[in-house]
Amino acid sequence: MLPPLHTAHPKQSSMPTDLKSDAVSVNDETDHTARWRAIALFVLTAAGILACLLFAHTLLFSIIGAITVAVVTQPLTDWMRRRMSPTLAAIVMVTLAAIVLFVPMIFLIKHLIIQSIHLVRHIQNGDLDDALQAITLKHHKVGRLIQQAVNELAPGASGKALATWSAPYLAKGLQGITKGIADTVLLLFFYFFLVRDEARAVSALEGLLPMRNDEAFDFVRKLREVIQAIFAGRILVAMLQGALAGIAYWLLGVHGPVLWGFITFLCCLIPAFGAFIAWVPIALYLGLVDSWTKCIILSVWCGGFVLPLESFLYPVFVGKKTDLHTAVILVAIFGGLAVFGPSGFVVGPVLVASTLLFLETWKQRLNETSAT
Repeated sequence: MLPPLHTAHPKQSSMPTDLKSDAVSVNDETDHTARWRAIALFVLTAAGILACLLFAHTLLFSIIGAITVAVVTQPLTDWMRRRMSPTLAAIVMVTLAAIVLFVPMIFLIKHLIIQSIHLVRHIQNGDLDDALQAITLKHHKVGRLIQQAVNELAPGASGKALATWSAPYLAKGLQGITKGIADTVLLLFFYFFLVRDEARAVSALEGLLPMRNDEAFDFVRKLREVIQAIFAGRILVAMLQGALAGIAYWLLGVHGPVLWGFITFLCCLIPAFGAFIAWVPIALYLGLVDSWTKCIILSVWCGGFVLPLESFLYPVFVGKKTDLHTAVILVAIFGGLAVFGPSGFVVGPVLVASTLLFLETWKQRLNETSAT
């Protein structure tokens, strides 16, 4: 009997053991190096993004403001772009935006400064104390009630003390006005490129979003709708209400009608009852100091015409676009003002709207996961 033949396994490698170990170590070293390079790339990218955000922080109002103006004026921009080149359409839109922004801004700033200074001087001269005494002489009970309220809320307060307290805030307001003008110029600069290169800007935004293509498209579309709902539906209506109330103040002889009209605009940003906060005290002041006829006229004008504008014009401006709850709008506007200062008037609503849309995206993903 012949001895059995020894045959090698067909899958047995002929590579020596030492060469195998060298290859494995090289692969491990390559994976280790690639992993550290990926970590270093992530750190450098995060540092670069953080640095860019720090640089852009000073331009936050101008950038987001330009985006907001571009969204609100998109229908007119599309109409212009169909009839002329993108560059010419951008020039025309920037010119119109500059006229719409700067002409009212110059008028408002001029009269706000003048009337604020006059108001402080009147308070320093004791006119506020004289007015309180006049109310007490004409209406004894009401005057005593007002005097008691003043003594309880601010004991020892006087017109001169109030003027001294308000002086630093007036100086700070003047500094904010100067910065606001510079930011508006930069806003128009960014707005030009957004109008001219709208398709590229939208595509870049969708590409930067960490979402699927369909999610990014829906996010940009809904963000446009929410911005239009906030700014066209709330802020423009409040501006119109403040302007109409300011005209009434001027016709009825209220001191500083532009200043009080601007305060009425800020109060009208609070939906439903905000307008009452502004014009009701002014109407009562007219009745107590001047004439009850003027008080009735102002009450009829503001209560019967200015106040209902919100419920009438809001659906006209917004249509079927996304609406936000009143509490959300309050947080967006006044929270933005508290955190970012005057620029938060624009930045706050956009950030809140973006956050809500991010949460909605997560909700949709969870629904898709549960459905599968």
